[in-house]
Amino acid sequence: MRASNVLIKSIRRFESFRSRAYQDAKGVWTIGYGHTHQVKEGDTITRKEAEKLLQEDLKLYEDYVNSLNVCHNDQCRFDALTDFAYNCGIENLRISTLLKCIREGKEEDEIRREFMKWIYSGKQPLKGLVFRRQWEADRFFGRSTPISFWEKLRWSLSMAARRFLAHRRRSDKGIAKQ
Repeated sequence: MRASNVLIKSIRRFESFRSRAYQDAKGVWTIGYGHTHQVKEGDTITRKEAEKLLQEDLKLYEDYVNSLNVCHNDQCRFDALTDFAYNCGIENLRISTLLKCIREGKEEDEIRREFMKWIYSGKQPLKGLVFRRQWEADRFFGRSTPISFWEKLRWSLSMAARRFLAHRRRSDKGIAKQ
């Protein structure tokens, strides 16, 4: 199986295109639509290059999810697990109790709880990860996520940007006083 257009559009929305390299919540240099391989400070990318990298990156995650043999030709399950692997990493999916629960055929509520265990960066839950895990769980069970989800995500990201800029201004004022 391969990533659906629904998944690709969702990754674009979750990751947001970034033309300049930045450090994510864990300090990993990232560019484009969440690409991390060999990215360093100062790197830049065009949207076209980012699209190509997204397709190349997805191939690795698609191949891994296909090797698990847990999707049973279900595009929704495949998309959910591919997105999880794309965001959390193949190794984290491999060792997760989420995958164990899926293999054991656990009930929906238990699998949803397992998705939601992956909302933290350090000890802090991140709203963007909460929304992403909700999307993955909904997709896994063949449900669509209402548009209000994207509104919440946009709001959450804009609030995070405002907090960052306010913190940056305070830091800059502190430097100017010294």
